[in-house]
Amino acid sequence: AAAMRGRGLSGGRTARCAEEKAATVTYMESAADERLFEQVYLDYATEYLKGPMYHNDLKVQGFLPEYPGDPMFKQGKMTS
Repeated sequence: AAAMRGRGLSGGRTARCAEEKAATVTYMESAADERLFEQVYLDYATEYLKGPMYHNDLKVQGFLPEYPGDPMFKQGKMTS
């Protein structure tokens, strides 16, 4: 109890004040942030639009690949 007596009322008040200041700080997007977002979005969209019909040797699946649009056979029967 003796250790708590030295803090007084100001300790709690300053902690609350610091929390209120931290809560009021909001994020402001800079021009560099906006350019970075646009570049990342455009790169992602470009790769996404290539889709599964875009052929690249680096995208080959390995042993017995199943390519989009080709009929697949499971247990001797053709599936979609």
